[in-house]
Amino acid sequence: MRRGVLAACAAGVLAAAAHLLSAGFSEARLEPAGVVKEAWIYPAVDLLAWACLLLAAAVLLGRLLPEDAVPRLRALLLRPRPALFAAAAGLWVALAGMLVAQVLLSGEPSDIDDIARLHQARCFGEGRLSFETGPEPDPFTVYGLVRRDGRTFSKYEPVPALLYAASWRTLGRPTALNPLLGGLLVVLAYGVFRRAGAEGTARAATVLLCLSPFLLFMSGSLLTHVLAAALVAGVCLLLAPRGAGEPAAGPGTIPLLLAGALLSLGLASRPYTTFLAGGTLAAWCVLRDGLAPAPRRAAAILLGAAPGVALLLLYNDALTGDPLLSPFRAFDPREVPWFGYMGHTPAEGLANGGRMLLVLNQHLFGWPSSLLFLPLFLLRERTWLDRVSAAVALSLVLGHLSYYWIDFRFGPRYWYEAVPFLAWLTARGMGGLDAFLRGIGVPATGHRSALAALLLFTLFGAVFYLGSLLRLYGRDYGHIAPVPAAAVREGLREAPTLVLLPEVDTAENGGFSSAFLANPLDLAAVARLDRAAAALGPGATEEALGRAAAVPAAAVAGIRASGRVLFARELDASTEARLRAAYPGRRVCRLDRDPVQGGVVVWTRDGGEALPRVLLRAK
Repeated sequence: MRRGVLAACAAGVLAAAAHLLSAGFSEARLEPAGVVKEAWIYPAVDLLAWACLLLAAAVLLGRLLPEDAVPRLRALLLRPRPALFAAAAGLWVALAGMLVAQVLLSGEPSDIDDIARLHQARCFGEGRLSFETGPEPDPFTVYGLVRRDGRTFSKYEPVPALLYAASWRTLGRPTALNPLLGGLLVVLAYGVFRRAGAEGTARAATVLLCLSPFLLFMSGSLLTHVLAAALVAGVCLLLAPRGAGEPAAGPGTIPLLLAGALLSLGLASRPYTTFLAGGTLAAWCVLRDGLAPAPRRAAAILLGAAPGVALLLLYNDALTGDPLLSPFRAFDPREVPWFGYMGHTPAEGLANGGRMLLVLNQHLFGWPSSLLFLPLFLLRERTWLDRVSAAVALSLVLGHLSYYWIDFRFGPRYWYEAVPFLAWLTARGMGGLDAFLRGIGVPATGHRSALAALLLFTLFGAVFYLGSLLRLYGRDYGHIAPVPAAAVREGLREAPTLVLLPEVDTAENGGFSSAFLANPLDLAAVARLDRAAAALGPGATEEALGRAAAVPAAAVAGIRASGRVLFARELDASTEARLRAAYPGRRVCRLDRDPVQGGVVVWTRDGGEALPRVLLRAK
């Protein structure tokens, strides 16, 4: 009778939760990007309501589980040796990330920033930092590329592009990098967790990471947050205490030097994140044992960071002519975190923070309320990692209040580097759920309520959340639908062609930005060769073309082959005429979406037909 009443109550609570969840899971909550206009209070009320509702359901369901459910699950979780467990967790994340990258995202960029970073990786892969700007650069330029002193280069920091270039050269594709970094992130996080708590808690937190859609989907992207998160986790592992028996001197000189080196890599990858999260970890390490060891530790960290910082300053000087002027600031000096740019105010910062909190609440573990257990760890004896985790997460939250933009690609990605620390806090809170229940007069269940909550939330996430997320990414997430540039190039290979793309008033150009990665980097040399070929006629030799275009004869054939099909934006009515003059002798086509049959269609009027002639259809 008692179990039947509990089951009926639990079913009622779950029915109410399902109704509210299905009604509230609109596309707006999975919106890719945008400045949020909602007040912060609405996400906070929503979060509190979900927390109370699902906690009640978990307490009821926990009493229906077998009494030995938690000990049996714990024994199963602890059975693999630590090295085997870490390897399995890292391999799972790497494989899942590769599936996301290749199957869901088709190996294409999912964010406009990726286009500039891959351009930068191609430059590095060819042994260059920049390329000569072509004669008509505007139709060929995408967001994030800087044109300065006749050169074109990316505004972004160099380390991610170097790694993408290495992945391209060794593994055949840049998308292989982030899945491997995602696996490394989980392994490093597990190492940090083992330093701070019982093995069971460490493994529970690692399992949460392996279940996180936020972590898995980001691991399949080309975004640089995955690298930054791995660097932050590596810094934390180097600086972490090694247990109760650690000497008072704290970490030795070698770990401090290595931590400084990783921080310098972070500054050359995502400087603001490194300043916030990495700076918090460094400050904690320097000050945690008082002022006596602080100068030695600070000096060692700074010494370890010095070579990387020096190289970054040389990189700035090579591109901008000023070691203190980064390409990022050369692109737009205003594009830094502060109030005022693009009308950003403290009120909008709070609204953005509330919105990101709501999205994180769904994306972190795919739960309707993934932040439910975070405050509960305060009710238990706190460890050093509890405090550090809270500090790192808070630094990212507060630091990005002043940032003028938010973005929800794969989750609130500006907070991504806090994911391992949030997983730890959640695992700690789940372990303290029984103590919390006793504190409010509810009989303890031997951690069965925490297990029920985990099962309940995972089921809800799989049913209500994951399908929405897959559909969102499967529908050309972020409006940057990859144009099948390779298919277009193969279909138009019989003659030099200029393909005009529709200009759309969005940064992603309505889904056509990824086509620019199919263009050769040295557009200036292509233009000179086109003009030389037009002047010398079809019988000109490669040597003659090279002399006329100031291009080495050995490079003429490769440049002409790579530039046989060029993609450019049709900015205005005069674009075609300007491009014909800059790149003469080319057939001019237009590419657009096919609203009837789907995919894209390439058509031309060069033959004088009354109606456009379709040259190619591609899905």
